[in-house]
Amino acid sequence: MTVLVAPGVKLKFFDLIGEEYREYTFPGYDTIMITGSVSGAIDKAGNHYIYDLGGKCHFVPADFIHLEWLITDPQFRWTSPGK
Repeated sequence: MTVLVAPGVKLKFFDLIGEEYREYTFPGYDTIMITGSVSGAIDKAGNHYIYDLGGKCHFVPADFIHLEWLITDPQFRWTSPGK
């Protein structure tokens, strides 16, 4: 699915079904946890755009230093954007 995320900026979203949560760690070790991720996209700068089960949209800046996620089904162990 391709979505307009900003004026003139369209991104192709990929499925994240099967994730219980994803947690981003930033310099200084601040964290953001997103539960119930449904789909996501990554722009050319490395920023992440995530939709969750509650219908919320999350923007995660590209300066994170670590990404961790928990899967609910082993078939989703490693997903590849665009697949």
